[in-house]
Amino acid sequence: MSPSFISALRSGLGKTRDALAGKIESVFRGRPILDEETLDELEAVLIQADLGIAAAESIIDSARNRAARGYKLNARGAMALIEQELSAILGAQPSALACATTPPTVIVVVGVNGTGKTTSIGKIAAMLAARGDHVILAAADTFRAAAIDQLEAWGRRTECTVVRHQ
Repeated sequence: MSPSFISALRSGLGKTRDALAGKIESVFRGRPILDEETLDELEAVLIQADLGIAAAESIIDSARNRAARGYKLNARGAMALIEQELSAILGAQPSALACATTPPTVIVVVGVNGTGKTTSIGKIAAMLAARGDHVILAAADTFRAAAIDQLEAWGRRTECTVVRHQ
C-alpha cells in the first residue's frame, strides 16, 4: 500500500473518531450524573456509529456496572471505556480473512444503503492486493448513482481489475 493511501486512511479514521467523540460529548453535555436516559442516548450513538448492537450493549453494560460502583463517567471517560471495550472485543491481534483453500475465494458484501459497503470492499481489496493476491472487483450495485464509478476509483487506487456491465 502506498504511503498516501495509509495517510488518507488515517485521516479518514481520525475524522470518524472526532465525529463520534463530538456526538458522545453532546450526550454528556449538561448532565452531572450517569442515569438511564444518558446510557440510552449513548447506546443509540454507538449503534448509529455502526459498532453493532452486541458491542454497544457490552459497552453500556460496562458503563452501567461502573456507575453502580460510584465511578463518574464523562465524555472523555466514555471514549476511554469504548476504546477498552472494543480492544477487549476485537482482541489484540487482528484476525485473518478466511480464504478458500483453493482459488477462487469469492467475497459477497450485502447491506443497506449508505453503510460503507463499497468503501469496505475497497479497503479489503487493498489489503488483499498488498499481500499479493489477485483481486477482481465486480460492480453489482447498479441501482445507486455513481456506485460503479466509486468502485472503479477503488480499483485504480488498489490496482485491481474491475468488472462492470456495459
